[in-house]
Amino acid sequence: MKNKKDKISLFKQNNGPVILLKECRGFSLIEILIALLLASMLLTMVVSKPVTDRQFLERTIDKVERSIRFAVDEAALRNVITRVHLKMQEEPQEIVVEFGPSDNFVLPPRGEESTVQSLAEEEEEQKQIEELNSKFQKVNELQDDKIEVDYSVRILGMALPGQKELSSLQSAAVYVYPSGEKDSAIIIFATSEEVVSLEVGPFGPIFERQYKLIEGEYDSQEELEERQFEIAKELFETWAKKF
Repeated sequence: MKNKKDKISLFKQNNGPVILLKECRGFSLIEILIALLLASMLLTMVVSKPVTDRQFLERTIDKVERSIRFAVDEAALRNVITRVHLKMQEEPQEIVVEFGPSDNFVLPPRGEESTVQSLAEEEEEQKQIEELNSKFQKVNELQDDKIEVDYSVRILGMALPGQKELSSLQSAAVYVYPSGEKDSAIIIFATSEEVVSLEVGPFGPIFERQYKLIEGEYDSQEELEERQFEIAKELFETWAKKF
């Protein structure tokens, strides 16, 4: 009996390092597979997290601001008038940076608009707009020659100082001059949850945003759009008082 205990003791002593090695062993195959599964689930949750309307809205406004800054640089580089053209009549709406002719090009009077026009006046105005648009070309150096507005965001309108209402049913543009000066303007965006105005200053990278939540529930898209334009009008009128 005594000899048997001694053998067991001796066996343990001889195999000490083996026991120590087992105590410090790495992860088993099952443990590794479980860890990979958990990591995969976590990554899927992060990637598949839906983008909110606010994020789409902020991205769109950021793109407009970057386009205006780019237009300022291009105006100085080319020594011509450039513009950020908001094509609100397109589906989807588009934002395009364009440059004008290099000769002594002078823009027609802008900013003063009549709220009531005859059919002949509307046709004449449309003809002038088309003639003006024909003088501008897309800036090919821009990574995207046009930026499409996301489906959840809508540009409701734009206005310059002196306008009596937003330009909302056709194209409009912020013009930039070789001197670095640009139009003072207000551009208004909307989602189903809020309306935001972007105020553009005439000098430097000056931008200011105003946010208005759309409160209440609406039974139809028409009712929602009506409320969006009511808020847009309020933001426009507040801005217009500054001039």
